Amino acid sequence: MTLSPANEDNELDTLLIIGQFGDGARDTVHPTKISVVESIILVAPDGELDAKGVTFEREGDMNYISSSVRLSYARMWDVSEFSEGTHYPQWPLPSTVYPNTCEVTFPSTTHVIRMAFSGGITLDGVNSVLPTMKGIFNVLKFSTLEEVPYLGLADLGKTVTVEEGTMYRSDGDNYLDICLDLTNKPYIAMEDLVVKLNCNSEDGSVLYPPKGKPYGCKSEEIVLTEDGAFGYFTKYWTSS
Repeated sequence: MTLSPANEDNELDTLLIIGQFGDGARDTVHPTKISVVESIILVAPDGELDAKGVTFEREGDMNYISSSVRLSYARMWDVSEFSEGTHYPQWPLPSTVYPNTCEVTFPSTTHVIRMAFSGGITLDGVNSVLPTMKGIFNVLKFSTLEEVPYLGLADLGKTVTVEEGTMYRSDGDNYLDICLDLTNKPYIAMEDLVVKLNCNSEDGSVLYPPKGKPYGCKSEEIVLTEDGAFGYFTKYWTSS
């Protein structure tokens, strides 16, 4: 069990469990539930909590053979209230991937929407999403459905682009950050926001888990509101 690759300081909430669970392609045995049976202390923005007794069961996620990736939660924050900084796992050693925050990738960022998925996300099982790909998500004002433009995506690699013929290197985790510059439209940060995950094969916006095709994501639409927001987060949504 490890926190890698989602091991940046403001991540650390995805446990990767490695082992042989079930009978593989025969698909007659697979996990149905996971439970925390001993004390595990978690650190949240509002303090510590014990995860003992937490149980999760969801057929669509627990069957590896047929599962894909879906949204688990979304959180928004103002970078003037919380900055991720430039430290990263194994800092100060040099890195080919970090720092990869919105503030570094797109310096005019004022707000970040973090989209957390149920597993690692790729374009085909191998190749990473790129910061310049704006077709994966659409952000809209809830009240008018007016499109909210954004700068690009982060929590990927340390560069925005890559030389043609070269594979883009990303951190390989289950997060994508939507980087917004609301300098000229600060009122948008006060409104509820709709985020659409498109997963459209016609425009290349389908996301795949590391096992690749044909297990692509399905389109989803969520609403970010102040309800449930805590700590430095200004808006919040979580999967039911």
